[in-house]
Amino acid sequence: MKPILVCTLLALGSAGIAAAATQEPAAVAGRVTNASGAPLAGAVVRITALQAGTVTRPDGSYRLVVPAGRLPAAPGQRYTVTASTLGYQTLSARITLALGATVTQDFVLEPAAVALEGIVVNAATAEAQRVRIRGANSVSTAADAGAYSTAAPAPPGQVTRGEFNTENYAAIDESPFLAVRGNPLSTFSIDVDRASYSNVRRFLRAGQAPPKDAVRIEELLNYFPYAYPEPRGEHPFSVVAEVGPCPWNPGHRLVHVGLQGRHVDTRELPASTWSSWSTSPGRCSRPTSCRW
Repeated sequence: MKPILVCTLLALGSAGIAAAATQEPAAVAGRVTNASGAPLAGAVVRITALQAGTVTRPDGSYRLVVPAGRLPAAPGQRYTVTASTLGYQTLSARITLALGATVTQDFVLEPAAVALEGIVVNAATAEAQRVRIRGANSVSTAADAGAYSTAAPAPPGQVTRGEFNTENYAAIDESPFLAVRGNPLSTFSIDVDRASYSNVRRFLRAGQAPPKDAVRIEELLNYFPYAYPEPRGEHPFSVVAEVGPCPWNPGHRLVHVGLQGRHVDTRELPASTWSSWSTSPGRCSRPTSCRW
């Protein structure tokens, strides 16, 4: 009798395992859209109680599969399924899952107000109303010096020193107005600098107003390419000029003068070596130093 009983139990156990293995999982499917019906790609749809989740496809559709082993034997259990994505309110729904069945659940998410961290700078005088980025030394007033600083507190036991940064800008003095009748002379620089554009962009992306001496209008204009014609013959550069109305003063005219030097063909240049070196590696520990 014992061998027969053991064989019977083994057969029943194997049948139960095979039956559990062949059970189809439960699933939830649908779409996640906004109030106007546009699909929301990358939205997270999850059932926290079952530790199951998925993300929506580019068309807003999703299919969340729950393995049979995570569902209880008793049918008719209800679960909370949620849909969430950045910029929208999280939405929940109650559903009933059953093995081998797919429940359809769509979500329409409403926009959510996102509170962004702001920086308020108080200035005592009109002269000190510039916003200071960390380490910029072009401000000189007492109000500027303490207007804005992002220096992180030092770890316990570490001795700190003041802000160290050599970032500064030469003062720019505006040229006075000169009547053309008495001063019929204009000069043009033969070199092209563009660094001010990238520097101003760095300040703006950080949410700062750049120091006024860091803003160089000619470098902002020179940052963009212009389809000026190549110089011809013996002339080292070509000149393009046009006159147009002045938007802020109808009594004035604006003159646009563009210079184009000769482009050098670099396709046949021999190979060259570029090398760089730096000293004082301790100075590279600050985020505003040793940028490559």
